[in-house]
Amino acid sequence: SDISKILSFISIPLDFNLSKTIQQARVDKKMTQKQLAQAINKPTSIIAQYENGSALPDNQILGKLERSLGVKLRGKKL
Repeated sequence: SDISKILSFISIPLDFNLSKTIQQARVDKKMTQKQLAQAINKPTSIIAQYENGSALPDNQILGKLERSLGVKLRGKKL
């Protein structure tokens, strides 16, 4: 149907709160996406994907992000 075609083009972040929390914590630390990527040994593009909600970090990456950013990202509703 036309509606399903339209909906297939709408991109909804996987976890909007997590995405925004990662981005806000990075900005608060005055880090660029590149600097954060280097800190967790990942490509800059994956940080952008985490921040726009098109990818979700696994628990190991969440741990690295928490240590690098100094914020808790797991174990609570954001």
